[in-house]
Amino acid sequence: MKPRVIEIIPTPAQISETISDKIQPTEENQITLILVGDIMLNRGVEYMVGKEGDGDYSFPFLKIVEDLKGTKLLF
Repeated sequence: MKPRVIEIIPTPAQISETISDKIQPTEENQITLILVGDIMLNRGVEYMVGKEGDGDYSFPFLKIVEDLKGTKLLF
């Protein structure tokens, strides 16, 4: 019978340490993420879009549009 080889899987902390030792953050290798929850455009929002935004559904996002444009990944 042959002896079994057991591979040791590195922990996430060990992987992170290894990667951070080799890669230094720069503008080129950094990404920006923006994550938002469910966006419900009915009820009160729908009313305000009609009243204040003249029916334009981009109205609720006008104050944050530049932040949204500045990200590389948006969910």
